[in-house]
Amino acid sequence: MILVSLTGSLLSARAVCRSAATEWAEARGAGPRTFMAWLGVGSGILFALVIANQLIAASMVNSCLR
Repeated sequence: MILVSLTGSLLSARAVCRSAATEWAEARGAGPRTFMAWLGVGSGILFALVIANQLIAASMVNSCLR
């Protein structure tokens, strides 16, 4: 699941770095498009960290305590 989350972040980061075609470019620039792409990058990284923290916590807790 961590790899899936980071793959989504990578795709969003690629969308930020890649310039939009002229027919898709907005008159005032690509503000909303870049904002949504950066939001996708941040969300993917955040989900990857949460999944990793849950994995670490589950591996440290003894199964007899549950």
